[in-house]
Amino acid sequence: MSGKYLRELRMAAGLRQGEVAKQAQLGAPALCDMERGGRETTDDEVRHILRAIETLRAKHSRQFDRTAAKVREMLQREEAVA
Repeated sequence: MSGKYLRELRMAAGLRQGEVAKQAQLGAPALCDMERGGRETTDDEVRHILRAIETLRAKHSRQFDRTAAKVREMLQREEAVA
């Protein structure tokens, strides 16, 4: 898989290189090189990167859902008081 596609996928998920690299157990410079096409990626590395993106995206989604629920509760309380 081309590093260009890995970069596009990471960016579409709204993730930073450093967090994906850490989750994939790669160095950030290595991921940067892969995304720029300066380093070939092995099938295992691609699988680790894709799994890292999926894991982090799900984590961020759960965090967003929890935060949105708290905000809705606060708004409901404010409306009840008003």
